[in-house]
Amino acid sequence: MRRRRPPFMCWKRAMSHQDNERERLKRLRDRQLAARNPGKTDSRIMKQVARRGRKKQKKVTFSEMVRDLPHKWRGLFLGAVIGMFLWLLLYVLAEGMWIDLVGLFAMVFLAILGFALGQAFDARDELTRL
Repeated sequence: MRRRRPPFMCWKRAMSHQDNERERLKRLRDRQLAARNPGKTDSRIMKQVARRGRKKQKKVTFSEMVRDLPHKWRGLFLGAVIGMFLWLLLYVLAEGMWIDLVGLFAMVFLAILGFALGQAFDARDELTRL
């Protein structure tokens, strides 16, 4: 003879089945959303684009950095270097207390001259761009 279950056991079993079905549908929905997650594909594509951009980007060299400087700053630096070279040359070739003053004057004068010439070259470049 079969033993009968009380009625509340059937109800509990039915609720358990509904909960299992809800959980299954929830997992299915989560899997579907994860499969078509646009953020995931967007981030993957952006990473690929960034990687390609880094490969295409060429390295910056010191000479390119100097070429990008305006002529007036290059002229100022070049004039100061030439003036310092003259100052050292005077110091080696001549003797006297006036050498430091003349060398400093030569350095400042050539730096200002280089700045002015550089400014002229920059103005010429601006006029050719028009």
